Amino acid sequence: MKNIFSSILGTSILGTSILLLCFIGCNQTKSTTTPSDEIPVTKIDSLAFQLHQLDSLYNSGSLIHVDIYRLGKLKSIDFSVQSIDVEGKSLQYINLRKDCGNEYYYSWEDARILPAECQYLMKAIETIKQNWKRETDHEERYAYITKDDIRLFATNDGGAKWRIALSVDYRKDRSEITLSEEDMESFISLINAGITKIAEISE
Repeated sequence: MKNIFSSILGTSILGTSILLLCFIGCNQTKSTTTPSDEIPVTKIDSLAFQLHQLDSLYNSGSLIHVDIYRLGKLKSIDFSVQSIDVEGKSLQYINLRKDCGNEYYYSWEDARILPAECQYLMKAIETIKQNWKRETDHEERYAYITKDDIRLFATNDGGAKWRIALSVDYRKDRSEITLSEEDMESFISLINAGITKIAEISE
């Protein structure tokens, strides 16, 4: 009896394994991203540490000196480079600021992109640009979320039309704007201008 049960169990496990492999193989979607596009865990930890350090400097109880270099505006989002100095420590970043309030009150939301993360953001933008004119027969999404919750989001419900959106905090209402192809190019220009300005003031 035990031998029969073992045989049945072995057959069942083998069948389940084959079905699972088949399911995984059949449901893989072709993507233009490669493993090299992913941020290494050590880089993620470093970015998280830098943001934590930045928050600590802002809340240190010490005199803070902030230089703000305005880069421009994309719809309702203001872009600037900010350089913060506290007791000999200095950090620079690109800041995105948007009013997420309504007609009765302002609610400003600031989100930061650290220089080290810009390369990964630009790769994500390039992948979205390569795909946003591709027609699909199913719902498809691309999303890139920075360490400070800025989100670039591309969706297609099936067909030729893609919707691209940029949010300063994807968890907050009214934090999002939609991007046309021209807007995306403006976004790229503003990020590049920010990278250039940070390089200038870091010398």
